Amino acid sequence: MSTAPSTHIVKTPQSVFPDQTLNEALCLESAKLCGFDTAEWTLLKLDGGEPLLAVRRFDRIFPNHQEKLISSLPAPKRLHQEDFCQASPLMPEMKYEPTNGNYVNRCGTILTHASSNPFGDRALFLQTLYFDYLIGNCNNHLKNHSMLWDETWDYCELAPLYDITCTTIYPSVDKEMGVSLCASRKISDVTSDDIAETSKALGVPQKLDVSLYRELCSKFTKALDAAADHLSQFGCGRVELLVEHISEEFTSKVRL
Repeated sequence: MSTAPSTHIVKTPQSVFPDQTLNEALCLESAKLCGFDTAEWTLLKLDGGEPLLAVRRFDRIFPNHQEKLISSLPAPKRLHQEDFCQASPLMPEMKYEPTNGNYVNRCGTILTHASSNPFGDRALFLQTLYFDYLIGNCNNHLKNHSMLWDETWDYCELAPLYDITCTTIYPSVDKEMGVSLCASRKISDVTSDDIAETSKALGVPQKLDVSLYRELCSKFTKALDAAADHLSQFGCGRVELLVEHISEEFTSKVRL
């Protein structure tokens, strides 16, 4: 058995969450087309079943001057990644925001102290939360946001987006966001005032906040449709159902 660090995470279909691998691929591709840095992915077809989702690990690199070989193959090198639950520090059981948890403030503090570009990363994190809201992702808990260090340990930044899924399409999944935008934590309760308060908590000026939110909303539908077209090359006929659900919910989301 090889001892090299893994380069990909392979996710299997789950019967309790139909089309989950397709769902995540659609959300990742939509985020990428909205301008976010995301984990690279591909779908692997299975005969008579839903596809596997292979996600390339962004915390692995192949150095220019390769020194280590395993089984005659270049060995990837690990980069240090620390999720926001570890950085808090909180136990994994606390990854979902409790009542009055104020996880936005917690995340802002982490970025202020750890990031090499604190203001830029706080603004980017704000946009990430807005994308979670627009796409219907309530699984945006602290372990699904991370900081990533470079090879030299001299530079630290917000990691690319990963583990994004439209959870609102599944009736059994809680509609409270892991890192919330409003006091109730329910994704359907978000108001324009909540959006303003979230930007304030992250130290982003309101004028910039409105501009970022409007820009994301203007890109969203086109990005979602283009992502669906991209997934069609994998023979994924059920993607239309996901797009229809996300698009319908999008029409009721906050407009600024």
